[in-house]
Order: sequence, then C-alpha cells, then structure tokens
Amino acid sequence: MNRPSPRQPREPIRKPWIWVVLAAIILVSVPWYWPPETIHPIVFGLPLWSLVTLAGSVVLCGFLSWVCRTQWETPDDGEED
Repeated sequence: MNRPSPRQPREPIRKPWIWVVLAAIILVSVPWYWPPETIHPIVFGLPLWSLVTLAGSVVLCGFLSWVCRTQWETPDDGEED
C-alpha cells in the first residue's frame, strides 16, 4: 500500500500570488487600456502596440521560467518510484 508522503510537494498552482502576477502581466501586455484616439508611433519599424505586446511576452516567459525553477518542487532522481 502506498502511503502519501506527510509533506506535500510545492506546487505553484496552489499559490494565489502567482495567479495575480500572471493576470497582471497578461493584462498589461495587451494594450486594450489605451484610448482609441491615441496616435500609435512607429518605433524601430514596428507599431508601439506590438512592442508592448512583445515586451509583455518576454516578461511572461521570464516569470514562468522563474516560477518553474524556484517555486516548483521536482523529485530527485533517487526519490522517484
């Protein structure tokens, strides 16, 4: 009979602050909050909205990588069943 370990592994899905940060990054990376009459300049040959979305994607990838590396407990090779 397999008994569950007394110590639960760390799972990022159980931490509400991670979900709050994810939602904030996604909301900021989609420039829906800009007024419709805003003039969007071209920066480095791209519209400003695309650079905002690209920067948001890079921040999102970095945050998710950090979460996976530091907040997620993976079993060591010796602990696997």
